[in-house]
Amino acid sequence: MKSNLVSFLLALSGFIFSIYMQSMAYWSNDSMLWYWVGAVLSYLFAAGSVVTLILNKNKDSILTISCLILMIVTVMLILVTTFWTTFIIIAWQSGM
Repeated sequence: MKSNLVSFLLALSGFIFSIYMQSMAYWSNDSMLWYWVGAVLSYLFAAGSVVTLILNKNKDSILTISCLILMIVTVMLILVTTFWTTFIIIAWQSGM
């Protein structure tokens, strides 16, 4: 259960960075440094969450309903984070 919770917290952190990544572009007037920092952190937290989920899956343990629900929510957060961050990067690069 602890590793599921760690994975969920990593996915939630990545999701928060993916939401605020677009506004981080305005933190400095002359560069896009914070925009890219937010994008990289979003991807890193999502990847860390995937790694902890995989390591947890390899353990021989009995899954309870609450663990299964937490894993499903974590996977959904990972997917939304990855797709939203990628969409924002593509939109900014195309000049929308």
